Amino acid sequence: MKKVNYWEVKRKIEMLRKLAASNAPPSRHLPLIKSVLHGVRISAITIKNDVLYRSRWNKGTDLYMHTNELRYPDSSAVDKEGRLNDIGESILYAAACELGTIIESRPDINKLFTISSIKPLNPEIYYYPLGITDKDYYNHEISAAEKIVIEYLNTEITKSIDTVEDYFSTIALSKFFLKTKIKDLNSTGCIAYPSAEGSKISNKTTYNFAIAPEVFDKHFVITGATVYCLTNEEAHYQLNSLNEVTEIDKTGNLSWLYSHDKMINRISQGLTLDGTYCENIKCLVQ
Repeated sequence: MKKVNYWEVKRKIEMLRKLAASNAPPSRHLPLIKSVLHGVRISAITIKNDVLYRSRWNKGTDLYMHTNELRYPDSSAVDKEGRLNDIGESILYAAACELGTIIESRPDINKLFTISSIKPLNPEIYYYPLGITDKDYYNHEISAAEKIVIEYLNTEITKSIDTVEDYFSTIALSKFFLKTKIKDLNSTGCIAYPSAEGSKISNKTTYNFAIAPEVFDKHFVITGATVYCLTNEEAHYQLNSLNEVTEIDKTGNLSWLYSHDKMINRISQGLTLDGTYCENIKCLVQ
C-alpha cells in the first residue's frame, strides 16, 4: 500500500473544513472526502453488544402494533436533513443502550415514547467506526495521517448543529461510508459513531449506529419494545416504563402485555409497568 502523505491529508482536511464553514452542499464535500480517505485504513469492526436500541415518539397514547412502525421511516416521510441523512434519504438510527437512544431523542415530559430492541441476525456484521477515537477499535498502529483523519471525523460527526446547513458535511460522510464496500462483504451500510448529545464522546454506552434500510431488512430484526414516559418529580426526573411487548409473530405483529385500554386504565391509577405508583403519570390520560 502506498504510504499516505501526512501534509497532503492535512491540506485536504483543511479544505473540507472550509467547505463546511461555507455551507457547501454534500455533493461538494464527497469527492474531497473520497480523496482524503484513499489509502487511509479505516477499520471495519464488530461490536460486543449485540443489541441495539431505537426510540420513537408515540402518537398520543396509541401503541405501535407492527415492527414496520418501529424501523426506519419511509423515504417519502423524510422531509428534513438529519446528522447522517439528506431529505428523502431513510436511515435507521439506533444506540448502544436505552440511555443512548433517550439522550438522542431528548424526550419531553409526560409524553409517551417507545424503545425497541434490535438484534443482528449475523453477530459478525461489520460497522465503520466513524470518528471513534478509542484505540480498542483499531487493530494496527495508527499513522500520523490516519490519526488526523480519525480526529477530523470525530469533530465533524459530533459537532453542534445550529442550522440544517451544518449537516451538509456529515451527510456527505454518510454517503461515503454507507455505500463503501466493507472488506469482502456483499452488504454494506453500517456506521458506529460517538453521540453528539452525550457529555462524553468517549462513552461507549452511548455510541450511536446508522444503518441503511436495505441492510437492516436483510441483517437485523426487532425483538422487543417497551413504552416509557419521563416525569418531573420534586427533586429529579424519573423514567417510567408503562407497557412492554410480550410476543412478535412471524409477520411482525406486536402483542402487548397490556391492551391499550388496560394500559390507559393503569395509567389513570398512577401504575407503572411493574405496579409502582407514580402520581405524575396520571396527566397522560387526563
